[in-house]
Amino acid sequence: MTVTWAPTTQQILDLDGVNIRADRFGAELLSKDLEVIGDLEWDADRPPTITNDATQNVPRSVQSLYLPAGTVDDINPVSDRARFYMTLQNGERFDLGVFLWAVDKRPERPWGVEAASSMVDQCHILDQPMSTSTGQNKGANIIVAALGLIFALIPPERVTWQPSSAGLSAPVANQPGANRLQVVNDYMAKAGYLPVYFDRHGQLILRDAPEITSTTQPDHVYELGGRIIADSITGGDDLLDAHNRFVAYESSGQGAAVVGRYDIPAIAPHSIANRGFPVTRVESVQGLQTTAQAVRAARCMYLTDGKPYRTKEFSSTADPRHDTWDIVRLLGELYIETRWSMTLRSGEPMAHTVRRLFQ
Repeated sequence: MTVTWAPTTQQILDLDGVNIRADRFGAELLSKDLEVIGDLEWDADRPPTITNDATQNVPRSVQSLYLPAGTVDDINPVSDRARFYMTLQNGERFDLGVFLWAVDKRPERPWGVEAASSMVDQCHILDQPMSTSTGQNKGANIIVAALGLIFALIPPERVTWQPSSAGLSAPVANQPGANRLQVVNDYMAKAGYLPVYFDRHGQLILRDAPEITSTTQPDHVYELGGRIIADSITGGDDLLDAHNRFVAYESSGQGAAVVGRYDIPAIAPHSIANRGFPVTRVESVQGLQTTAQAVRAARCMYLTDGKPYRTKEFSSTADPRHDTWDIVRLLGELYIETRWSMTLRSGEPMAHTVRRLFQ
């Protein structure tokens, strides 16, 4: 009797006993209510690329989406959306995000009208000026306040959040014209949460910044060989400007002063202990209620800081499990992933940018 070995999804993605990958990529055309209305087909010789850059207000985007003649008239780039996905050789499907059209150029050819498009994720819906003033009273729950702004544009069933007891120590007000997404992320900072983002399923995520300790479990593991493309790892150190102390303080001037401080672990090469002096990033955060809340805000500043001591870039085989602000163990060290990009064609590498974390 012949026994055929069928690798699991994890074995396929981890190249665990699997030498050949045969991935397929596709996209569904959606209405503005995210109902499937058809398939979206692109030029197979010019596949699009999805990029997820956590440092941007709108992290996820699609570039170089070329649509052949005969498909363009079926698309309304103002109201339609697209959900991209990756299918493994065992039939397992992974969504890669829901996107809106950003640029839709339509060159006219002798054989018909084509399209050359780029797309952005649904954070664009929030990344708009507000037409009215908004505000919250002293004591208001921070996450509930943020959700009120979100639910005005995003249905609750498309939002996933972690509750928090954090409240405001002082009233907060925003004038007409304030950017809704920025206001929401200001609330996130007050609670020590990561900036909001849409995940690969099209859900808006509000989550606490992860704690980095000796027992932290990474979301992804990359070791030598296997999934890492040979000779693709490069890195650099910011010896001069990398912060080693983060301070968040209450800036309303109402009530007692609240200050939170987070110093990076002494084991880090650029720690105060090793460098000999602090290089401090200080942020005013209106409405901080307690010192513990301020410390959480300062710790989140460390995780999302744009001046890390060490960054690395590397390429791997495509892995659709990556999302936003993931923790990666690369060659035995912990990093937080700030950017990845994936060209939607089987066999193309996936590029990663990560920042070193110390615990």
